[in-house]
Amino acid sequence: PDRGARRAARPQLQDLAERMLRERNESRLCSDEVTRACLTLFLSQVSQDYERTIRELMRARPPQGGGERHVRKAMHFIESHLAERVTLTDAAAFAAVSPSYLANLLKRETGQTFVQILTGRRMDRACEMLAFTSLRVSQVGDAVGYFDVDYFCRRFKQVVGSTPLEYRAAHSILRPV
Repeated sequence: PDRGARRAARPQLQDLAERMLRERNESRLCSDEVTRACLTLFLSQVSQDYERTIRELMRARPPQGGGERHVRKAMHFIESHLAERVTLTDAAAFAAVSPSYLANLLKRETGQTFVQILTGRRMDRACEMLAFTSLRVSQVGDAVGYFDVDYFCRRFKQVVGSTPLEYRAAHSILRPV
């Protein structure tokens, strides 16, 4: 539909929205069912009004085939090598794709860059280790690929919002002896 048809549908959409609000506020018998039915009509109307735009956007999106397999392989590589120096090139070689292709895939599929994913997984593992083990902070840093304890503590605070010792004090399941 053109703009005129969209404008003509606006009062109908307004009526449906007002009906949903009334049903929500008055809470009568079958109000939930009426609200769901109105919402279905509302979404159907919007979908029809913007069908051409939706179809154009769907055609413009690149095909998704196979990308998730490469992302899964890269994530497995990252997870398996957290304690090592990990690069995008290493992960791409493991996934059998080029580094630039993997970088684009990761960003498209996860919304994060390779470094963001790696850092996030390292910090998640560090949090687990701080909460569930009595390892020293330097040992935790080593175990997640940060071999300079000062840098590990700075990055941990930037990402998590507290120092490793503060995190351990707040989340440790181990009782002090």
